[in-house]
Amino acid sequence: MANTKKQTDAPPRWPEPLTLSSDSCDVDYGGRTYYPHQGETVTFIPGLTVAGMLLITRLASLGPAMQALDSDSTPSEQAAVMAEFGAVVKDMSDIVAPSIVGWTWTDRNGRPYGKSPAEDPGVLNRLTVSELMYLTLVLRGETEPAERKG
Repeated sequence: MANTKKQTDAPPRWPEPLTLSSDSCDVDYGGRTYYPHQGETVTFIPGLTVAGMLLITRLASLGPAMQALDSDSTPSEQAAVMAEFGAVVKDMSDIVAPSIVGWTWTDRNGRPYGKSPAEDPGVLNRLTVSELMYLTLVLRGETEPAERKG
């Protein structure tokens, strides 16, 4: 017997890209909280890869190490923690970029970034760490400030 099911009845192979408002993306500076992407959107392929989940774990373990740095920390201790932080941020850009397939984000001067990170991964280097973390959490399924702030 021939398969008579229509192609449209087949289950989807992967999730369709989602478009979300970026209104809740916040950046703290000078004791104030700003929302630089109000009215802007991000379109992404949902879900994190294994590498992405491992990166979140690395970032979580790095938090206490950064908080432990103080004036008594040696320069080599400070350098080691900051080097790991830099490596995590670079890896985060590499993992996040392919999943962000569209956006309407603008830079600090109100100019559109233009190409999506999937098209131009280097654009993520122009973001703040807070913005990059927001994108990482969006891919993980966390989009509200309460979820991100704890």
